[in-house]
Amino acid sequence: MILINHITQTIQLNYKKKQYVFETYTDFIIFYLEESKSNTREIFYNSLGRPFFITEALKAKKPNKAYNHTLFWQEESAEIPGNMRMILSDKAAPTKRIVIQNREEYIRIQQQINEQTSVQIEYLGYLYNLRARKSINKSILILTNSDQIAQLNQLLDALPNY
Repeated sequence: MILINHITQTIQLNYKKKQYVFETYTDFIIFYLEESKSNTREIFYNSLGRPFFITEALKAKKPNKAYNHTLFWQEESAEIPGNMRMILSDKAAPTKRIVIQNREEYIRIQQQINEQTSVQIEYLGYLYNLRARKSINKSILILTNSDQIAQLNQLLDALPNY
């Protein structure tokens, strides 16, 4: 059973006949990751809020572990956010790569980076141009165990070019 106490701002968990009280959501998630024996070496996350704090808490708990986390940045900002600056300036940061999905934001962040950083900053858009294929023909293949295809005549009438 999980109980979120909104008065004390704690999370209580009854698990394996024991009761646990977590002061923060981050502590609760760290406990879950440890109990589930999740591989935390490589985490992909998209927020400089709770997911970022979780990656930092993992590093604080096991500072000698080699992490390779990736931040997918999907927001737009006039300036590099403080938590992102922290990632960029910390040589031991668990986040080793920032992938920015908006081209203008990628350029803006690249222009604002003043210091040397070991963090890779990459652009990855949402859509990609596809090459037109000349060999595409208009045909439909229907695989079925039955020779009775429901509404076949209506399909044929609705698709006269196929």
